[in-house]
Amino acid sequence: MGRFANSALIDIADVLDRPVWTSLTSCHAGFALGRGGARRFMTEAAPFAAARDDSVESIVSLERLIVAQGGEARLMQAGKAPELPNIPPAETAPAVQMVAGPQLCPSHSNDAVRLTGTDALEMQALAALAEPGPFEPLTHLLGRFWGIRRNNRLIAMAGERFRQPGFTEISAVSVHPDYRRQGLGASLVRHTAAHILARGDTPYLHTLADNTDAMRIYERLGFQTRIDMTVTWFSALTDPTTAEANHAASGKLRSFQDM
Repeated sequence: MGRFANSALIDIADVLDRPVWTSLTSCHAGFALGRGGARRFMTEAAPFAAARDDSVESIVSLERLIVAQGGEARLMQAGKAPELPNIPPAETAPAVQMVAGPQLCPSHSNDAVRLTGTDALEMQALAALAEPGPFEPLTHLLGRFWGIRRNNRLIAMAGERFRQPGFTEISAVSVHPDYRRQGLGASLVRHTAAHILARGDTPYLHTLADNTDAMRIYERLGFQTRIDMTVTWFSALTDPTTAEANHAASGKLRSFQDM
């Protein structure tokens, strides 16, 4: 059957070009808000939203959903970001999507422990320090997460975020600054990938296009760049000070998926 059996007959572009949309309309439908051509995650789980396509109907529905649910959202899709009629983008950053290739060598780490809801506050604290991207109070419920501890202190973690039939995204790769350059992030990526493959899914991940260090690490681990993506932060908040404060609280685009 092969390691990627579940996704072998799936058109990968249909699934991964709009990973937020396909996640919210499949495996994460229970975390979805919205209807018709627009969806977004519950804000306590993730700040991402998506449109089904770039039709006027879907884009208008998306804008209405963003305004109705707090006025802020991140979008991530292949190609350029959509233009919302009444909400200008507050920040846009090019990113890349990388998918596990045949050279990926997953391996289980003896140091990795499964993280649960009792670890949620520590996970948020580590994410706030390492800045891998947004990690909300309920992000840990989106998938399985593993961590490494030293002296009963969580110093590294990685886990699953977006998920579609046949595919699972690796996310929240975080290492405490005092423990970097020890291979902990790479070890947890391999560990997470091993569990995703064991379920029959293909692992994939995202990183900012200018994060060349992370890209080189992922390439060494066996991931291949599939397509260019765009991450956009939209804010309908009229007070720039408030908008910047909320942006900082939810995680900066510039720190999106750092090693």
